[in-house]
Amino acid sequence: MEIDIDMPDENNQLLAAQLPRNLLANIAYFLVSVGIGVLLVPYFISTLGVAAYGLIPLAASITGYVAIFVQSLNTVVTRSTTRPASAAL
Repeated sequence: MEIDIDMPDENNQLLAAQLPRNLLANIAYFLVSVGIGVLLVPYFISTLGVAAYGLIPLAASITGYVAIFVQSLNTVVTRSTTRPASAAL
């Protein structure tokens, strides 16, 4: 059985070839998402009004805080559940 010593070099070349493509894809995604956001602002303001449009960032902030709380709660419950099980071993 032969060992292929050139394997890491092949992986590095593959990653080096993918890097520019991935970088361009990420830049394109960013520009498209910014463009959509900029185009939707006048539509939201004309449809919802200025006061209701202000509720969108508030709802996003509350959603973010709830997500952080849920993640923390999941971590605590998992830790407290596994600790007695590992102590019994």
